[in-house]
Amino acid sequence: MVSLVAAVVVVVSVGACTRPQNPPPTTTTSTTMNHGHDGTEHGDGPYISPDDPRLTPEQQQRAKDLIARTQVGMRKFPNELSLIGAGYQSIKDSDSGY
Repeated sequence: MVSLVAAVVVVVSVGACTRPQNPPPTTTTSTTMNHGHDGTEHGDGPYISPDDPRLTPEQQQRAKDLIARTQVGMRKFPNELSLIGAGYQSIKDSDSGY
């Protein structure tokens, strides 16, 4: 009788631990930007200017601000020796021609 009760407990426990048949839907994320342009003027290439018309005015301003802050920050590193003196190390990408 004890083994019958134990078997029923095991069956009920295993039944309660089954995986749901309908898993929740997954979320997908796209890295493609679409501002409603047909892509004929500038194509689907990279954004190489903050004045690119595919960017919103806010994106253009943020890009210009980033460029200005970067230029100010880079003034303290006029050459490679100043970078080395600040503790930076080359990743040797100049060896590949870049």
